[in-house]
Amino acid sequence: ISFTGTLLLVKKEYLWISVPQARSAIDYSQLAGALRSMEERYFDEQLFVQIHSIDLNIHKVFLANRHYAFHDSKGELIKAWQGNGGVEDWLLDFHHRFLLGNTIGLNIAGGSGLLTIVLVFTGLFLWWPYRRFWKPTIRFSVKHSHARNSHSNLGAFLAGPLLLIAVTGVILVYPTESRWLLQNGFSSSAPEPVIIEKSLSIADLDAQIDFALAEFPGSRLRSLQAATKGKAERVIGLSQYGAWDTTGKTSVRFESDKVIIKDARQQATKVRAVGLTYALHIGKINLAYRLALILIGICLCGLTFFGFRSFYLRRYL
Repeated sequence: ISFTGTLLLVKKEYLWISVPQARSAIDYSQLAGALRSMEERYFDEQLFVQIHSIDLNIHKVFLANRHYAFHDSKGELIKAWQGNGGVEDWLLDFHHRFLLGNTIGLNIAGGSGLLTIVLVFTGLFLWWPYRRFWKPTIRFSVKHSHARNSHSNLGAFLAGPLLLIAVTGVILVYPTESRWLLQNGFSSSAPEPVIIEKSLSIADLDAQIDFALAEFPGSRLRSLQAATKGKAERVIGLSQYGAWDTTGKTSVRFESDKVIIKDARQQATKVRAVGLTYALHIGKINLAYRLALILIGICLCGLTFFGFRSFYLRRYL
């Protein structure tokens, strides 16, 4: 899990290399035309667009039955695939489900996360009596004591980050149960969302984009739930200026006779906290945080290595 998670953190760089269209500078002047083009192309399907995917000059399209596509800045199709046809999707499925589906694989990942939380606390319990002698040293040798001490030293350093990654990962695997526990207060009823309704009729996509950006100055467009056959309304997702979570939790829904605005910053604190777990887990905070997660992921691979090495040297040598 640590290894595949670390690779997923450099997905942006992988796509920048593998998709030539992603390397050009982002041009917002072409965005409305590109979105219209995609709406027309997929008018008969349920369409969700990740705008400027991973801050690159490409848009990722999500369709029903795990169909996906990349479109360029003009809305033209780059490539389409299904399921794990993309390297990054295969890697995510491996990380999140072990390629074993939403029943077996997902529960293995979730159970591993829960056990990791237990391991963090038991590891700290074992390390605590020796904390005064802790030294941030790593030693490679055939001695069991060196492998054990290296594992212990890394574990003490990584306890906090590992707990954060494990807890947020479990929340992502079990979102319904996590919301029931952390957000809804042991209730099936979620807190009422804070929304603002305005009696306006805005049908043109350009005007809708302008309205959304005027409501939240300095924000970035992150997603579009498109108007399709049988569903005329659109939902534009935005990442507010200065927000920690850059995935875009603020939304503006355009219906036939009204506009419904949901400001992520105005929601209940516990709702915002649970919603932030996704960004914390996948590194969608800022570049420094993502680089820190990459370093932590590499160290976690080392923690596993020294743990197995310590076990092997004590058991077999």
